[in-house]
Amino acid sequence: MESATVQTSSVLSEWREQVRAAQATRDNLIKQVETRTFQKAEAERLANGLEASRAEVITNIGRGSASEADLAKVKRELGKARDGLRDSTEILTSTEASLKEAELHLAQAVKSLKTEEDRAWRQASVLLIEKHRAEIQERYDEIYCSICLYQPGTLYLPLINALGLKVPQGEGFVRIKDRLAEQFNL
Repeated sequence: MESATVQTSSVLSEWREQVRAAQATRDNLIKQVETRTFQKAEAERLANGLEASRAEVITNIGRGSASEADLAKVKRELGKARDGLRDSTEILTSTEASLKEAELHLAQAVKSLKTEEDRAWRQASVLLIEKHRAEIQERYDEIYCSICLYQPGTLYLPLINALGLKVPQGEGFVRIKDRLAEQFNL
């Protein structure tokens, strides 16, 4: 029984660690998405500002107060800003996709942990019943006999079936009845 408990504990520990790791990954990706969203907004603001500067330089060229070199400089900066915006957008999209994958992985890990915990509790129930079967049977026999003595014909079949217990009959019933009568001064 101890071996089964150690194995179960080890398996549960592994699943819990997987859930913790998946949660940590998801939390990290959430922070990255927030950071990338901010970076994209900054890149958009910069590109929009340079677009406005480009329009202003073109207007100033028309007035004669700016040169084509000024326009070339703004266009270079605008090109860099657009490249930065495109990169920020692609990185954000990729990070969001990774976050979705991480959330799916976390959900699967939580589901697997729950399944393993359910299995472990079923195993614990079986082990407890096996370990204490004689004591359970003895207590059940006493309860069953006492109920039958004041309410004949009553059967608690679901309890019997769930625990795999036998109904005391014949001499066993009489012996239990006598023991209970003595115990409770009946």
